[in-house]
Amino acid sequence: MYRTILLAAALQHWDRYSAHALAAREVAGTMAIGAAHHLHVLSVYDYNFKAPASGLPADMVAKLREEDLRRTNNLMEQKVEDYIAPLKAVGLEVTTLPPRG
Repeated sequence: MYRTILLAAALQHWDRYSAHALAAREVAGTMAIGAAHHLHVLSVYDYNFKAPASGLPADMVAKLREEDLRRTNNLMEQKVEDYIAPLKAVGLEVTTLPPRG
């Protein structure tokens, strides 16, 4: 049957998971338990840094952008980890692919 299962979930704009994200997690988990025993999870998000309109030097704006991107990546990594926690709790081997903005 299946040897690789990929679960792609859009989690960025949700404080709570949508019914679709929960259903997709359930289906992917069931497939992995029955066949592959390994699941890959990916979340993709929009990253829209808005530079301050205060006339800051370019190097300072670049640093602000890098800091904001790091903070957003950390937030998305945590959202993915929270999302897959129930899958890991039932013993599935889950590999997360780094969130991509």
